[in-house]
Order: sequence, then structure tokens, then C-alpha cells
Amino acid sequence: MATSHGIIRGYNAQAIVDDKHQIILASLASRERNDNNQIPVLLPILKQNLKTIGYKESDLKKATFVGDSGYFSVENLKACAKEKLN
Repeated sequence: MATSHGIIRGYNAQAIVDDKHQIILASLASRERNDNNQIPVLLPILKQNLKTIGYKESDLKKATFVGDSGYFSVENLKACAKEKLN
């Protein structure tokens, strides 16, 4: 992972959390140094986990995604629009 101190071994952790119930619904660790392309990777994990616990795919369409400015990218916005996430 590139840092201001050079290359170090490390991972970028991602999590999608249900704010109402305060549980992690999807997570991953990647070697990407930023969050710009993580939503297209995380959403299939989220959908599978929701299916496993009995939610329908349509339940995801009611959701609102909130992330810091690191998630603001064309790829992430396209992934959210495809799933009809606010």
C-alpha cells in the first residue's frame, strides 16, 4: 500500500453497516489504497449476505448509502444507481 512514507504492507478495510441495528452487513479487506472503486465490490457481498438472512433484493432499494468523500467516484455512483440506492 502506498503511503507518504513509501510502500508498506497493509490493507484497506471496508464495511457496510446497518445504522439502525448497528451490525456489519458486508465487509472486505483490499489492497486498494482508496475507496474509489469499493462499492461495486461490496454490493454483491451485501446482496448475498442479505439473501442468506432472509431479506429480498427489493429491500435494498429502500436503503440510503452514506459514505465519506473517499467513496465519491463515478464507479461508486454508477454502482449505487444500478441498485437504486440513494
